[in-house]
Amino acid sequence: MNQSKFFSLFFVSRLSFVACLFLVSCNLFFIQGCASLPESDIDEPYPAASSVEINHNQLARILPGMTLSEVATLMDQEIIIGYSSDDPAKPLSPVKVQNPYKVELVTAGGHDYVIYYYVSSIQKSDGMIADDELLPVIFEDEFVIGKGWKNVLMIKANAADGL
Repeated sequence: MNQSKFFSLFFVSRLSFVACLFLVSCNLFFIQGCASLPESDIDEPYPAASSVEINHNQLARILPGMTLSEVATLMDQEIIIGYSSDDPAKPLSPVKVQNPYKVELVTAGGHDYVIYYYVSSIQKSDGMIADDELLPVIFEDEFVIGKGWKNVLMIKANAADGL
């Protein structure tokens, strides 16, 4: 077999493989487009991203110096942490929690700090919000002075020492 015949056979077989792959891809695309959900599963619209993910992204935008009202405007007052149903025949309903989840007042060194604990993630679907699922945001005189557990622990250590 000479080189030109080999090249033409190789090229034709390669071309037919690409054409076949293209046709299979097109068929899969159109078949997928025909699939639909049963009517009972689409009664309630579910968010594309969970409220917790959105809340986590909003928490990243909180910066020192922001006012309490700016943070309240940025954060949702209630977030969806999951979905549940008591009856499998009924559609799922959202499980919501208040945001911030809790608020704490700490006095240290003659200063009053207000710590707002926002839900930042759900580590375990157990019906409870644990501390590792919260991000504290610390306010002094209605301004953000910091966020995170390290800062809270420092303030609480100063309060315990009576500083």
